[in-house]
Amino acid sequence: MMRGMTNGGVESGRGAHRRAAQAGFTLIELMVVVVVLLILGSIALPAYQRHALSGRLKQAVPTMMKLAEKERVYFNRFGKYYGSVSERHLEVKLGIDLSELGDFCFAVICTSNTLCETAMTDGSYPYGTPGNTAEFQVMAYLRRAGEYTGSNATCSVDKSVDATDGIVKAPSKSTPTGWVAETGAGSSGDYLVLSWPTPTDSATWMSGVNLSNAQAVN
Repeated sequence: MMRGMTNGGVESGRGAHRRAAQAGFTLIELMVVVVVLLILGSIALPAYQRHALSGRLKQAVPTMMKLAEKERVYFNRFGKYYGSVSERHLEVKLGIDLSELGDFCFAVICTSNTLCETAMTDGSYPYGTPGNTAEFQVMAYLRRAGEYTGSNATCSVDKSVDATDGIVKAPSKSTPTGWVAETGAGSSGDYLVLSWPTPTDSATWMSGVNLSNAQAVN
């Protein structure tokens, strides 16, 4: 009887030890899983941030394409493209409202003496066009609250009547939503660019639009 009890006690002790060992092994497994998740998270977070930024940048693309379309219509009508770093002048000349997207300031760069109504004097484009000579480029500069970004004249929120234009006051520029960063990728003054004609020899140009500058960590 005593032997049976002793054996039972030994078996109970062994079972408790085995259960403790199993519990300890499970805890180690848990720690390994946590470490793996942390590693995966550190890899996935930058990818998610890049994806989110790309989606935000692409908000400007429809307006850029509309600006390019307006430029082509203007060229067909007057035989010249209209370039300007003033949103208000673009709105007036091209008949487009640029006030809704507060996170972007729009400009049209045109430097050719033969193709542009008023050729810009720097003679170059902000972003190169691989294998193509641009007739004009539509720019969308990222803008933070209270900033004009890019050149000071790029995104004027002053929509007052210009005596030389004789036009009705245009809508005020919307306030930035707050996602544009102060530094790094997607920061104030970075830009998207649409080139016309559409570059065809580089995968970085999607339908003529390049996001590289605004996506770069600078």
